[in-house]
Parts: sequence; C-alpha cells; structure tokens
Amino acid sequence: MKHNLQKLIQLEENYNKISEGNKIIKDGTHMYLLNKMKREFNTLKIKYLEKKEQIEEIRNECVKINNKINIEKKELENIEEKLYNKCGSNVKLIEKYEIEVKKHKLVVKEMEDSWMELLEKEEALKAEKEKIRQQLSSIKNSFDNYKEGVTNKLREAKIKVGEGEKAIDILKNEIPKEILLEYNSIKKCKDKVIVPVKNGVCSGCKIRLSSMTISKLNKSKEVVYCDNCERIVYLPQK
Repeated sequence: MKHNLQKLIQLEENYNKISEGNKIIKDGTHMYLLNKMKREFNTLKIKYLEKKEQIEEIRNECVKINNKINIEKKELENIEEKLYNKCGSNVKLIEKYEIEVKKHKLVVKEMEDSWMELLEKEEALKAEKEKIRQQLSSIKNSFDNYKEGVTNKLREAKIKVGEGEKAIDILKNEIPKEILLEYNSIKKCKDKVIVPVKNGVCSGCKIRLSSMTISKLNKSKEVVYCDNCERIVYLPQK
C-alpha cells in the first residue's frame, strides 16, 4: 500500500506541474505588458517624427531667411555704393539714400534675429528629439528582452505540461483502479487530494486527526483519509 501512496503522491505532483504550466500559458499579463510597451513605443515614435518634421521645417525656413538676408545685403551694398559714389553734394539725394540704408539695415537685423531664434529653436528640438530617441531605444530593448523571456517561459511551461501528461498516463496504469477512482472523486471537489500530516494535523483542512487515523498512518497498510476533509493523508518521510 505504501507503494501505491508514493504513486499517488507522484500523480498529484504531476497534476500540479500541469496546473502550473497551464497557468503560465493562459496568463494574459504577458501580452498585456507587451502591447502596453508597443503602444508606448508607437506614441513616442509619432512624437519623434513630429520633432524631426519640425526641425526640417525650421531648416527650410532658415534657408529662405538666409536667401532673403543675402538679397537685402546686396541691395544695401548697391544703395551704399550710390550714397558714397554717386550723390556728390546733392543733400536731398544723400538724405534719401541714408534713410534707405537705415531701413535696409533694420530689415537685415530683424531677419538675422529671426534666423538666430530659429537656430535656437532647432537646437532645442534636436535635444528633445535625441531624448525621445533614447527613450525609444530603451523601450525597444525592454520589449525585446521581455519578449524573449516570455517566449522561454512559455516554452518551458509547455514542456512541463507535456512531461506531466506523459507521467500521469504511466502512473494511471500502475495505480489500482479502485484507488484511482477514489482519487479522481476527491479531485473533482478539491484542488489538493493528497496532503501531508504535520504534528497530527491535516495540512489540507488544518484539523487534528483522530488517534485511530494516526494509528492507521503509522501502520502504513492502507490508504488513509482525513476524518474531516476526506483527503488522502500521509506521514512525510523523516
């Protein structure tokens, strides 16, 4: 009978192995976290592309402003050349060109100020873009590492389930049918069918066993059941 008890304990262990494996396989937390990281990545990617587009727009605007500055400076040079070389002593003409020189210099300064502001804005956007790039890289690494870990965990769980099922098939053929039927009957209403007795107490229901049941356990001649929860009980090997 002790041999049958050991087989029942092994049967219970393999059912637990299958249960643990299936729990991992059916756990939706893994996919939830992977999808969450994917959503975070896609959200940041959109921001990254927006920064990239903004930088490109600023660069195009800088080119336009720079071209306008060059045109304005060329015009300023022409006016100054007239002012210094072609006005002679014509006071009115001199005053006219001096006003135009001031006007063009002011326009040039305003455009150069705008150009500098755009450059500063570009530098700020480049810093923001780099920060987002680093975040994207970090999320991708976390995603890849987590996905690899999940894949390995699922593979191990499937192996565990397969091993448990094979072991159970073998054990079912080795355990007497009447004992197996009793085991299956208990398993329908209780997760744990076989539990150890510790200090005279059933570890399944936490109730102290009767002296008669303890005596049966010590004799080890039959499968013994808890007086209260009716689980199969046994004394752990010392």
